[in-house]
Amino acid sequence: MLYIIAFLLLVIVLANETSRNILLGLIGISLTLVVAAVVLIVIVIMGYLLVTGKFSNASGSISLWFNNFSRDYPYVPIFIVLALLLIVIVDIIRNKRALKK
Repeated sequence: MLYIIAFLLLVIVLANETSRNILLGLIGISLTLVVAAVVLIVIVIMGYLLVTGKFSNASGSISLWFNNFSRDYPYVPIFIVLALLLIVIVDIIRNKRALKK
């Protein structure tokens, strides 16, 4: 992994401006997709735990608060997912514009 990062940094330093913009745009898009994938995996796992009821068996006030919150406001997770998707889409569009320059 460190070799890949070092190689990319070397290519970015030695590349001309157009190639540098392309590489930075591709890195930005890939990092955005990785972060979005991790966030969606966490949301799916938490949703699974909520649906199966395993999350309510956990001890602590955070799980009780989350169960009460999700019962009282069931539409909030949908808005969170939509906001994350909007952020990902805007970031990808911005990175594609950087690729065109």
